[in-house]
Amino acid sequence: MVDFRKIFDPSGRLQWIDIDWGDGEVEEVNEDTSAFMKHKYSGIGEFEIKVIVSKEVDGEDSLSESIRTISVTNDEIDSLPPLVDYNILNEEFAPYVTFNINRSISPNAEIVSSVFDHGDGSFYSGGDQIHTHFYEPGVYVTKLTVTDSNGLSVTQSSQIVVTDPLENLVANLSCEKSSYYLDVECEIVGVDKLSALSEITVDWGDGVVQEIPLLQGEFTWDDFEHSYSEVGTYKVTLSVSNNRGESKSSEATIELAENTPENQAPYASIYCSATGNIKEIECNFSGSNDPDGYIENFNIKISDGSEFNLSHSSPLFHNLESNGIFEILLTVTDNNGASSSAQTTIEIINQLPIVDAFCESHSALEITCTSYSYDPDGYIVSTEFDWGEGSISGAENSFTAQVSSGGARDVRISVIDNEGGESFEYRTIFVSENQAPVVGYVCESVGINNLSCSSSSYDPEGSELTYLWQVDGQSYHSKNINIIISGDTTYQVTLKVVDVFGAEAIKVDSISVKSNSTPLVMFNCSFTNVNEMNCLNLSSDADNDPLSVEWYLNGELRGSQNNLDYILKDEERGNIEVKLVVSDGLEEVDFLRNYYVNILPIVKFSCTQENSFIVRCSAEEIPDDGIVEGYSWVVNGVDFYDGISIEIPVHNFNLNRIDLTITDDSNEMATASQSVMFYNLDLPPEASFTYVVDIGGKSMFNAGESLIGGRKVSEFTWFVNGLEVENTSESAIIYTFPSLGEYKIKLVVIDDQGRESEVVKDIIVYDMEVSQPTYEENSVALSGVDSDSNGVRDDIQRAVNSYAKGNSSIKEHLGEYIKLNLDLISNLDNSAVINDKYFKKRKAVRCIASLVPDEEVSTLLQEIDVMSFNTRDRIEKWAAMKEMITDETLDREMEEAEQICTY
Repeated sequence: MVDFRKIFDPSGRLQWIDIDWGDGEVEEVNEDTSAFMKHKYSGIGEFEIKVIVSKEVDGEDSLSESIRTISVTNDEIDSLPPLVDYNILNEEFAPYVTFNINRSISPNAEIVSSVFDHGDGSFYSGGDQIHTHFYEPGVYVTKLTVTDSNGLSVTQSSQIVVTDPLENLVANLSCEKSSYYLDVECEIVGVDKLSALSEITVDWGDGVVQEIPLLQGEFTWDDFEHSYSEVGTYKVTLSVSNNRGESKSSEATIELAENTPENQAPYASIYCSATGNIKEIECNFSGSNDPDGYIENFNIKISDGSEFNLSHSSPLFHNLESNGIFEILLTVTDNNGASSSAQTTIEIINQLPIVDAFCESHSALEITCTSYSYDPDGYIVSTEFDWGEGSISGAENSFTAQVSSGGARDVRISVIDNEGGESFEYRTIFVSENQAPVVGYVCESVGINNLSCSSSSYDPEGSELTYLWQVDGQSYHSKNINIIISGDTTYQVTLKVVDVFGAEAIKVDSISVKSNSTPLVMFNCSFTNVNEMNCLNLSSDADNDPLSVEWYLNGELRGSQNNLDYILKDEERGNIEVKLVVSDGLEEVDFLRNYYVNILPIVKFSCTQENSFIVRCSAEEIPDDGIVEGYSWVVNGVDFYDGISIEIPVHNFNLNRIDLTITDDSNEMATASQSVMFYNLDLPPEASFTYVVDIGGKSMFNAGESLIGGRKVSEFTWFVNGLEVENTSESAIIYTFPSLGEYKIKLVVIDDQGRESEVVKDIIVYDMEVSQPTYEENSVALSGVDSDSNGVRDDIQRAVNSYAKGNSSIKEHLGEYIKLNLDLISNLDNSAVINDKYFKKRKAVRCIASLVPDEEVSTLLQEIDVMSFNTRDRIEKWAAMKEMITDETLDREMEEAEQICTY
């Protein structure tokens, strides 16, 4: 975001402002209606922002620029309060009317409310950037309060003095001739106090009456052009009416003269004003003109003794040496020697500096103010901030200070310019009181002789906290602790947190720590397919602690999974030493066994069928430690040919047993068998399909079953409720149903001979509701991925939807059962809650048993439990929970078992 309020040219020669954001985008600034601009970058990195300002000097553009380099990151930033800025325009034609322009912005939120306090008891909170207000004579302090979407508010104020009495309706007309002698341009302003403009017309004085479009009922301010058909004097009349029947008009007289060959004297026009720079004036005589030629010389004489002769009409800038009243005479001479003069006077006085400051409170008992004040005709020499408990003055334009208490606080900002002029304004900010920190923690004995405590303490104002843990006479100062301590003991754990202002909070709790039992290590290995070794881990731990596992073969580490499935390499056959090492984290034990593996050749083969007459089978060449000497094939118990591949004539279309025996150069043999289906590849098509429903009615239909038996299908046509939805050569389609419910699906298949078959199924379309998360995503937190925040993990929710198929009652009670599972492993610090939840879970089991078939209850709930406790952390918490169930809970379950489905 760029704040360009400090860009100021009191001479009024500012032409335009551009901002080059450094990423290829350039934006033009409207400095009248905007004080800030925001920009969003497409990526992170460093960018060079360039602000380019164009100013007119001697009729030409003079450019100046300011460059800043910024670093854009993905870091989260705190909510920043909005920046408030507004203009009040007060024109001479209606000194009792203000045009109020809201130029505020929020750095990292949206502005949701803007309230103008006009200072006379009235307020404006509309969404328009510009609105008007009518005043009675008097002095008023206006305020603008802006609130953003984070709830942060900032107020800025400004003073206005009204001397003329109030009128309800304003009409103002000013006209001037254009470059073509029959053209005029008029500026039209119409304003109504009650925002009820009904009609604006301009009578151009030549019989043409033009109706002006109403931009809004409040005011209209725009320029309009008109062309006359002949020269003459015309009276232009602006008429403004409102819905209350009131009307007002404004007039201007335009004289249009014909061009004549006789030389006409030039017209002299001069206007001088102070630029705002120190004692500098600008004289503009561009309104001078020669109706039948051009002006050759502009002579300007100033009563301070200065004289200038110019050949162009560009503005003249001149520095006076003192304040006072000065006379300025302009004489213009045209190309035929005719001349005319015009005179004006200007008074130079010191202009008071303008106070512009922003104050805010970032944290408790702290205030910060920054002054953006400026002097229209000089510079600021001193800035003073007074916040009641202290003050600071000098060249610095900002300060930060601590205060003794919170609440509303006024800060007085006073600035003095280089000529001694002084201005001041107040800024009101709200300073929050310091609140004591909130202390909280959770401790658990996650392992033997281990105590782990995690602090959830925080400071309401977001300040840093210091931590003091005390356990068994020892102190710790980190946010969280994880310590080794003697087991079979209950310890008192104390945590004290202190914020930066010294406020503190303390929590004390008693925590039990477990001791360790030595694990028992045991395993057994078996061998399949000669060189495939399967070792089953039979180890156990009396504490039910998770065991880490390491498998060693002949001294080499081969795996750390619970059971070992391992394919022996050729060089590993023979005598094999297998060792299993297990550890519960505190103690490590191992067990060793020796095995012998006979070295045998390996045999594999595959069969293919291309037609209804021949099946080809080929042996795979699998390298081992010898050479294959022979291949012997047996088909359905009958010896067939020898060789690495064979061709078998097809005499039936059934399963056929094929055996291959190979013999290596050591005369060792191995045999492999397969049951191979011989197909009649000329079978007619037979329609069949399966389907799967996903989120939002999106479903996948698969007709792969129509190809069983070697059937050929060239065309698949799908119908939904009798309407064809897809015709394709592919066996699978994806179709999204317009709504959930029951549908009739028909599949028609046709082979390349034109034979066809069809099948019709009634299906239920239900919503899977959520996407399937990955195992890694589901393992990060105890509660897993719950994208719709309904308390049920997404992967289990999908499984329940698949089983329920739209049955809301089954879905509801399975969901409650799953939530109880999560509650049971999430509240291990509260035995009462655990026993209450366990009782409700047993009631949920009986409720579900009343809703689903008896033969499905056990398997269904077992599968849900397996999914619910599918990580080491969840299994450990489930085991710990079971130890907390009391006999009273089990007895209560038996007494109130009849109250099912009301838990």
